[in-house]
Amino acid sequence: MVMKCLPLLLLLIACDGFTAPSDARPYQPPPEFTGLWQRMEQCSGLSGDFARVHWFITDGDLQLDGKSRAGVWVSPHNVYMLESYAIDAYRDYVAVRHEMLHDLTQSGEHGPVFTICDALNVN
Repeated sequence: MVMKCLPLLLLLIACDGFTAPSDARPYQPPPEFTGLWQRMEQCSGLSGDFARVHWFITDGDLQLDGKSRAGVWVSPHNVYMLESYAIDAYRDYVAVRHEMLHDLTQSGEHGPVFTICDALNVN
């Protein structure tokens, strides 16, 4: 169970008791993710170390706040993705970019940067 919480003001979403799916497995991000990360850094004006992010994929269901999710960011640098969204080049990896922005902002909130960087509409 991943239950690493920051102070309540910084992060509400990851403190909800997210439990990693039993079939979650480490995922080596493809080279395209490096370019996506750079795009999100440019777009957001933020910077971070892509290598610090630990990626996991699952074929199961990702639940947070009682809702199914394409991806879940867990502080400080863990991202869980449905495999179908992790490989979704057709939609320009919108779910991947979305989780990257959570890591760059270090927040579970969806501030203006998600709209500015076109990473809000995941489903």
